[in-house]
Amino acid sequence: MSFAKGFRAICLRDLQVALRRWGDLASPIMFYVMVTTLFPLALSPEREVLRNLAPAVLWIAALLATLLSLNALFRSDVDDGSMEQLVIGPHPLAMIMLGKTFAHWLLSGLPLVLLAPILAITYHLPSEGVAALSLTLLLGTPTLSLLGSIGAALTAGVRQSGGLLAILVLPMMLPVLMFGARATELAATGEDISGPLFLLGALLVGLFTLWQLPREEEPQIIVPMFDVFVSMPGASAKEVEQRVTGPVEKLLWEIPGVEYLYSTSSPGMSFVVVRFLVGEDEQDAADDSAEQTQGR
Repeated sequence: MSFAKGFRAICLRDLQVALRRWGDLASPIMFYVMVTTLFPLALSPEREVLRNLAPAVLWIAALLATLLSLNALFRSDVDDGSMEQLVIGPHPLAMIMLGKTFAHWLLSGLPLVLLAPILAITYHLPSEGVAALSLTLLLGTPTLSLLGSIGAALTAGVRQSGGLLAILVLPMMLPVLMFGARATELAATGEDISGPLFLLGALLVGLFTLWQLPREEEPQIIVPMFDVFVSMPGASAKEVEQRVTGPVEKLLWEIPGVEYLYSTSSPGMSFVVVRFLVGEDEQDAADDSAEQTQGR
């Protein structure tokens, strides 16, 4: 499969999964809307005050909304075991990460870009400032997603990692925040914004080119995983669960190095997936699995 086809497949998969969990999808967007609309209510209604605060408030809210959505970037794939399948598959790891990050931006970053001009009206931001805000968010939010994916990958195996994730990625995101807010402020006062704009573009291009850096070797990650099928013709799913699936799971858990079991019982058939710890010898794991289940 070519890079483009693989990239598109990863994006479509993540989009379909995310759309089934619309609550998680809507939370960062609602957070952005609530934060930006509450500031004018809490501060002075004077146009000049709101106009001066608009670049900082809109950009800080966008950064925090992006942080709020990063926890879900790799979490579900790690929890259900699909990340291991992606890692040991034929596709380059960089393509997988770029595809997942692009899907994350489509779901969390692009809505912020579309909502920002509407919310900027409540701050009496001039049309030049609104245009600069949209342009800087269009350049800055993909950069935030790419930077956030680094922290999300590092903390994917850590429970309740929101605080740790923020500590890791916030220092890297601060330049994006400063350049974006500064460009919007300059545009609102009629000044040239080419400097901050070029810096935002350079950050985005620089992050996208990281996947092309030469590597001397790729890490060979071996995650032994096997499927166990047991047929029981004429039995109901409940009977299969009690008489086949349960006992097979107990036998498999006795094998040293087993990390995870997933089972499904259907009428006349039991299906069990056994996954071993990373680094376990694949042949030994296969032999142990066969020896433990055959003839029982």
